[in-house]
Amino acid sequence: MGMIKTPDQIKKMRDVCKVTSLILSNLILQTRIGDTGFDVNKRAMDLFVAAGVEPAFKGLYGFPAVMCISVNESLIHGIPDTRPFEDGDVVKYDIGARLDGFCSDMARTFVVGMPNDSRILELIADTRYALDCGIAAIRPGATLWDVAVAIETVASVRGYGNLIDFHGHGIGESVHEEPAVHNATRYAKHVLLKPGMTLALEPMFTLGSSEVLRDPTNPWMVRAVDGSLGAHFEDTVLVLPDGQAEVLTR
Repeated sequence: MGMIKTPDQIKKMRDVCKVTSLILSNLILQTRIGDTGFDVNKRAMDLFVAAGVEPAFKGLYGFPAVMCISVNESLIHGIPDTRPFEDGDVVKYDIGARLDGFCSDMARTFVVGMPNDSRILELIADTRYALDCGIAAIRPGATLWDVAVAIETVASVRGYGNLIDFHGHGIGESVHEEPAVHNATRYAKHVLLKPGMTLALEPMFTLGSSEVLRDPTNPWMVRAVDGSLGAHFEDTVLVLPDGQAEVLTR
């Protein structure tokens, strides 16, 4: 699909994103110490069915679950498992849905119970702030470079690792479309943001290294090389005719 969506396509994007936001909020509110990733994944499937939407992640590139659940040192793309959540776990939920042929994508990070380290809450708040800064950088005449500068600046000033080898993306009929929406200027392009673009912005910060490795026993799981904790936030946004952004997943 082209990067610019029609009014009818934008309506469908708004619809699927609204449902996805409600589902993710419900999942977070229901999460308790002792729940497992399997429990949450099943709960998510039940909510998708009740809402009349399809899980966009299941089967995507062979991914086996309805949603990504990454805990503590697992940063992104975690597969739900049978390990019970413990007090202080840093949990990342990443979900996407499909409705009337169009997709959503969003992620949130939260702590189950009470955090074990005061820096965790700061990391979570700052990663969300970086997302907000990236969204705010969408303005008349802006480019994807400006979005990368906004996100990268937060990581640099606050001293976080910035997972620059992973990035956001365009979204529409497919979960992943052009253009790539980078979180760092090393890779960002001066692509002009135009009305009708729908983009998924997703900063991913850690308390330590920005370099990552994959678990040899679980090729989906992404970790920092130093095993540091991380946070991940994502929203699907629409570039409006005035050059500003509408956040579709809130």
